[in-house]
Amino acid sequence: MAQLSYNFDALTTLVDFYGFRRRPTDDVAELEQRIDAAYANTQHRRLRSDHVFSYVQRHEFEALLFSDVRAFERTLLASSEAVTDLSSARARVATPEDIDDSPHAAPSKRIARAIPSYRKVIDGARIAREVGLDAMRRECPRFAAWLTRLESLDSAA
Repeated sequence: MAQLSYNFDALTTLVDFYGFRRRPTDDVAELEQRIDAAYANTQHRRLRSDHVFSYVQRHEFEALLFSDVRAFERTLLASSEAVTDLSSARARVATPEDIDDSPHAAPSKRIARAIPSYRKVIDGARIAREVGLDAMRRECPRFAAWLTRLESLDSAA
């Protein structure tokens, strides 16, 4: 991260918490603080501290796609049964960000079970575009707060 900071006015992350196999904590906010502290302790700091901040997507990126499960139908022509299954998973939690990250219940695993043709890398991006940032912001408060902080950098410049 330190070497990248010479080319930019701000630095942030968007990584899946689920992907941290040997994570030192089960707390997303603590992991974000550890990432930020690692940058702050480098020899190559040149950015203002408020312009360096991490965002760790609790569980997986695919959780954001549950902000509008009908997008699977519109994008992938998912069956009504698949949409019902995904809607049911979404209805059981307060926000899509709360969908579990266990090996069998992770958002991407739920999607793949409901829609066997789902291709994570290609279809995930297409569905995200269809869902849109407005729906993701409305449904996912942590993600919305990160976006708001990113946007605030423009007004601080």
